[in-house]
Amino acid sequence: MAQAVEYHHYPVDTRPEPTDIVWCLVPYIENGKLKKKERPGLVRAVEFYANRTRARIHVCFGTKNLKEDLREGDLRVTSPTEMAYGGLRFETRFDLDPKREKQWPWATEFFPTPEGYPTPVIRRLHPEALVRLHELTRR
Repeated sequence: MAQAVEYHHYPVDTRPEPTDIVWCLVPYIENGKLKKKERPGLVRAVEFYANRTRARIHVCFGTKNLKEDLREGDLRVTSPTEMAYGGLRFETRFDLDPKREKQWPWATEFFPTPEGYPTPVIRRLHPEALVRLHELTRR
């Protein structure tokens, strides 16, 4: 029988809000070993567990791989103003494809706290990026 995994949950009152940018640990396999890569993530939704003392975060990942062709489900944050507002250190493409969206517990195993921040919440999307996000998700 599979054993339940116990995570180190953050207090629910520190949870992010939709359109916040958070720091994530993205798991991947390399040479048969589980590794984790740090990436910014765009919060798409937040839900509570039944007892409302823990939260689950719906997040899509950002990458500095901007790709030549803009895909329909990509949100790019490339202007210095938008990057600074969002706390992004590099031009970032967020993949909004719902198939790639992850739903993780609001816990240290998935959302590390970067140096200089009190929680994994870095900042939030710039208002102009929010307009583009809403246009992309209306389609």
